[in-house]
Amino acid sequence: TGVYYAGMRPPVIASLDEDALAAYLLREATDGIGETGIRPGFVKAAQNVLGPDGRIHPDEVMSIRACARVAGEAGLSLHIHTGFPLTADHVERAVDLVVDEVGLPPERVVMLHLDSLLRRADSALAYVGSLDTTKGVDIDAPLRALDRGVNVSFDSWGAALDTPGYMLPDDHDRMKGLFALVERGYEHQLVVGHDLANRACGVQHGAHGFLRAPQYVPLMLGLLGRPDAAASILTANPARILGR
Repeated sequence: TGVYYAGMRPPVIASLDEDALAAYLLREATDGIGETGIRPGFVKAAQNVLGPDGRIHPDEVMSIRACARVAGEAGLSLHIHTGFPLTADHVERAVDLVVDEVGLPPERVVMLHLDSLLRRADSALAYVGSLDTTKGVDIDAPLRALDRGVNVSFDSWGAALDTPGYMLPDDHDRMKGLFALVERGYEHQLVVGHDLANRACGVQHGAHGFLRAPQYVPLMLGLLGRPDAAASILTANPARILGR
């Protein structure tokens, strides 16, 4: 259960204030979603839209607070969507919000999609426009989050983006960033996954699909001499985070 980013919410959600939203989500967490009786395994919030002042949109700040409150009361983990054009500062502000202001333990928080911030998504034109420009990766955003004690997810393995002018990190970039964090001792705060959203990424269409992370990540970490980190990232960490 949870709330997506500003502008992408049904009216029944968009009209609620923080207390009403928290009550709505808590009912789903304790009684089940709708009439199904099925309880969610975690709470998800989102930050992706900036206000006129360059900060996280006020609606998203409110909903992140509500989701953090529900996660704490229901004993669930909180997973926060983050994407371009947000920066490391916005990521750290979200951690401040849920850990310092709401009081959710940092080990119950997962900052999602931080592999997408290894390089600015709008850097493609600069890259292809000059032989002097290199891709590179920047681990500032995940590193600052990890230093606050929260978990970080690299979850776009095998994803493809075909938008002119935009360029997601590829799996080699992700692996480079992930291994750098492992080497710095953060393997017990890292998880991986798949944020796949189109047929072109599926096995039926010749891509890796949902096999990419469980096959590629342990293979590469083993070749790099850290098979122990693969066991933490793919097994122990998800079990700890998703434990109710």
